[in-house]
Amino acid sequence: MDDSLVPRLEMFAIFLGAAIALQTQDQPPAIAPIPAPPPFEVKNPTRIALTPTLDGKIDPEEWESLAQIGPVETYFQWEPGILYLAGRAPVGKELVWSIDLDGDGWLVGKDNLEIRVSSAGTVKTVTRMDDATDRNGPRWIDSNLYPESLEIAGLEDPSGWTFEAKLLGVGIGDISESKRIGVRVDVVNAGESTPDAFLPRATCVVTLNLDTASGLPANLSWFPDYKVRTVVPGEGFPLKLRFKNEGKARFSRIEIRGEGAAKDATSSTGKPFPEFDLKGRAAVDYDTNIAGSASQGYRVLRATLIDSGNDSAVLRTSYRITDPVLFDVNLQQISSKPDSQIVRGSVTLRSQSTKKLNGRFTLELPSGWAISSGNDRKFTIYHARGSWRNKLELISPQNARGLVPMKFRAEIGGKLVQSTYWYLIK
Repeated sequence: MDDSLVPRLEMFAIFLGAAIALQTQDQPPAIAPIPAPPPFEVKNPTRIALTPTLDGKIDPEEWESLAQIGPVETYFQWEPGILYLAGRAPVGKELVWSIDLDGDGWLVGKDNLEIRVSSAGTVKTVTRMDDATDRNGPRWIDSNLYPESLEIAGLEDPSGWTFEAKLLGVGIGDISESKRIGVRVDVVNAGESTPDAFLPRATCVVTLNLDTASGLPANLSWFPDYKVRTVVPGEGFPLKLRFKNEGKARFSRIEIRGEGAAKDATSSTGKPFPEFDLKGRAAVDYDTNIAGSASQGYRVLRATLIDSGNDSAVLRTSYRITDPVLFDVNLQQISSKPDSQIVRGSVTLRSQSTKKLNGRFTLELPSGWAISSGNDRKFTIYHARGSWRNKLELISPQNARGLVPMKFRAEIGGKLVQSTYWYLIK
C-alpha cells in the first residue's frame, strides 16, 4: 500500500466513527418487546362429545380433562350446539377462559370470548368479547350473550371451589363436529386485572369430534361402524369397530365398556383380538342393551387394545342416549308488523326407536305468543326410526327480541317427551 494513503484512511475511519456515534445519539432508545404469552398445553386436542350433569360436582368420567395448571384442574367438552366448561381452583383464585370461537387467532375478528369465573360463596361469571376487527385497535366490548346462553353451577368448600358451565351456541356460532376452537385458561388472583385487549393470547386450537384415540400404533387406523349413534333406554345398541393395519401392530385382547353415567347402563366385554386379514383388516362386534333407567345425553364407549407386552391403546367413541323422538325444528321469520312478527316453518319428529310410535304433539310458547296453526296434533310413526312432519305458524308479541324458549312436547304411551328449542329474534 502507498504510505501516503495511510494517514488519509485513518482520518476517514475517525470521521466514520464520529458519524455513527452521532446518528446513534439521535435514535430513540430501543423499546423492550412485549413478552410472548406462555403456551397453553392441552392433554388431548381432540375433544369428545359428552354431556355432564351441572351440579357443581366433578364425578368420575363425567368430564374430559383439558389441562392442569398448578393446583387447578380444567375440563372442556361439547355436544352439538353446546360447549361445556368446568374447573376446580383454590379459594382466592379465579379462572379466566379465553375462547377463540373460530380458532383463527385471538386477535383476529370479533369471535374472541373471555369468561371469567370466580367464587366468593357463590360461583359467578363475567363475560366480554375482544373485538379485533380493527387489527390496529382491538378493544373490549360487551359479549352480548343472552342471559339464557350461559348456565352455571358451583360448590365451594374450605379446600377450594368447583364450577360447571353450559354455553349455548345460539348467537355465537356453529358448534358441531370438526369445528376448531381456540381455548386457553389462566389462573389469576381474585380481583387481579387481565391483559389489555391489544395483547395476544396463545390459545390451543382443539377440534370437536365424536371419536378419539390415544396410544394407537403408527399405521393403524380405526372407525366405529354405527348404524346410528342414538339409542333409546331399554333397546339394543349394536356397534362394529373396524381396523386397518398398514404396519406391524398386533393385539392379543380387546376390552369394551361404557364410561361414566353409562358405565352401569351398558354391558362390559373382553375377548381375544381377531387376526388381521391379508389386506390388514379386522373388525370387532359389540352389542349391548341400554338399561331402561339410563340417563340421557351424549355418552362414551371405551375400547382398550392390549398387545402381547401388555401395552395398550384406548379408543373412545361418543353416542347419544335419548328419548323415543327428537324434535327437528326449522322456523323462519316471514313478515313483520308494527305490533308482531309472523314465524313459519315446521317441526319434524324423528323416531329413535325400532318400534311403531303413536302420540300427540303439542307446543308451548311464552306469554304473548300465539300459535295460529300446527298445535295439538295426533301423529303416528309406523316405521323404525321414521319421521312425522308438522307445519307451524306462530305470531310473536310486539317488539319480541332475544332468545325465545319454545317447549316441544310429544306424549307417547303415557310418557311425556319434552325439549326446549331456543328461537333467536335479533
